[in-house]
Amino acid sequence: MNDTNKDMVTNITEAITAVDANETLMYEATTTVKLPSNGLMNPEVTQVTLKRMTIQQTKTLYTSKDPNFLTSLIKGCIVSPVNFSLNDLHPNDVIYLCFMLRYISSPKNLQQRVYCTECNNLYDTEIRIPELKVKYSEYKENLFKVKLEDLNDTVTFKILSEGEIQHCEQIARRRAKQKNLSDEDTTWEILLSKISYMIQSKNGEPFEDFEDKYKFISGLSAFDFESLNKEYTDVTESFGLDRKFISDCPKCGNSDEVEAYIAPDFFRLV
Repeated sequence: MNDTNKDMVTNITEAITAVDANETLMYEATTTVKLPSNGLMNPEVTQVTLKRMTIQQTKTLYTSKDPNFLTSLIKGCIVSPVNFSLNDLHPNDVIYLCFMLRYISSPKNLQQRVYCTECNNLYDTEIRIPELKVKYSEYKENLFKVKLEDLNDTVTFKILSEGEIQHCEQIARRRAKQKNLSDEDTTWEILLSKISYMIQSKNGEPFEDFEDKYKFISGLSAFDFESLNKEYTDVTESFGLDRKFISDCPKCGNSDEVEAYIAPDFFRLV
């Protein structure tokens, strides 16, 4: 890792600016965190100030039937920016905010069930969220280029926000329903819609509309399609919370690399 990349990788404790540095972070009324996208999605939004969950919000987790309860929960704990939508952020930012909200809202470490690959033991392990690493985007402009080898064309693309990804999925599911597609074909349709939505121009000439983009993407060779998808994935994986950690089995001592995930009881603090 070069010096520049080292500067962009830190742990959560170093990434946090507490309101009152004289008190323990966990008990701060509000906490300001730098977003992993680092202004890539919106140059004016590089950090978010969170407040701790209330007991009423905790109760809602047990009773809510709203499929978007997680988004509503995070939104309800954002102090600033005001008039701010999570849909404008990248999914990596949203995941990061989930872990940060869990961290500042409970003095208890996160518990997760782990499977030992050596002795098949199932056990609970603690995740110390402050020890997870955060990578910040180095990109200043949300516009990227990739040369498609088979077509010999240069395509520009942008990174999609949470809201744009949801929009693409809605478009794809409508198409799938109209075509009476299977679940597997629907998944493929969603991918095609996302790739179509993200591309902006070909050889400097903007596409006419979404249908023009969709037609272009649908006609790519497998090699060019994978090249474009890989470029997009490389950018999105260059920033965000690294949720991987090492867990030691208490039965046999084997060490496994596992990934912290958001389970149904992730925010249930009591």
